Amino acid sequence: VPEVCRRLTERVPDAAVTTICSSVWGGYLPMVFRFLADACFDFMVSGRYPSYAEELMEEAVAARTLRPSTGKADLPPDDPNYRPAWLFLHGILHLAGGKTAEGMGQLEEAARSLSVYRKGLLDASEAFLHMGQPENAEDAISRFEQITGRPTTTSKVWKARALLARGKVKQAERLALSLVEWDRHPFVLMLYGGVLTEQSRFDEAARVYAEIIREVPNDSGGYYNMGVLDTQGRLSEAEEYYRKALQLRPLFADAHENLGFLLFRQRQLDEAIVHLAESVQLSPLKVSGWKSMGDVHAAKGDHDKAIFCYRRALAINPDMADAHSCLTRELAESSKPKGPVD
Repeated sequence: VPEVCRRLTERVPDAAVTTICSSVWGGYLPMVFRFLADACFDFMVSGRYPSYAEELMEEAVAARTLRPSTGKADLPPDDPNYRPAWLFLHGILHLAGGKTAEGMGQLEEAARSLSVYRKGLLDASEAFLHMGQPENAEDAISRFEQITGRPTTTSKVWKARALLARGKVKQAERLALSLVEWDRHPFVLMLYGGVLTEQSRFDEAARVYAEIIREVPNDSGGYYNMGVLDTQGRLSEAEEYYRKALQLRPLFADAHENLGFLLFRQRQLDEAIVHLAESVQLSPLKVSGWKSMGDVHAAKGDHDKAIFCYRRALAINPDMADAHSCLTRELAESSKPKGPVD
């Protein structure tokens, strides 16, 4: 990053230009890297890249990859400009380590300290849904709405998704319909299509996703969700839509996961592993991705890798019954004698 700053000062000497990466909702940077805007600004003003930003960068990488904290930024910074970033990063690390109360407390404090980190609470709700913890997702949404003083379209969408995850389909449908009547934005239509899919109203869902594709031909989400055709046995069409979504957005974790699972069902195990591995690398808290990858390794007879994946899934969600059952089976298989016994 310091080298990037040096080059920027050569070409764009006005320090104010660096604020563009954080001047809109959520900024153009992922939340864990939001502090880089301040670091770049500091460099352009003082000519020195702040050492604390380097330490935060290592913590941010740890948070994104679910590695343990580096320990270099364990203490909060002296500079108050970096305290919200520190709170946010350590909140994420606590969530990844299963310390939900501590993590949510720090994320909320970051959100109250600097408004841009409010979005972090909605990101946390998404992460909780990936982890199979819809109650915690609702808590994160509630904290967001308390801080902002009102629900927003985005918070309502995540609220409906949390309701779906808890099996409260009718409540989710009412909320989704109210949003669609207000604005048929692709983001909202995605939600409504998901509600229809959950009710096995697949033809209606496909029409909603087709509307998104007509309105926004380059919207990867529309193509991804057309994978609903999979549920009707139209596997080749669903596969084509998943691949189109990935063509438009190569780092689309959910599309990699669904394509990998579809390929697994078609016994294309090697390619299935490639896509599932990409999915969990991009979204390491996605418990279903780890479980599916364990299933594929198990089908290939690679018990050690299957055990690793099932354990990762259970580290994220210890209550996942299927993963417990599969792990028990693979442990038993791995303990069997290999080859002829004299």
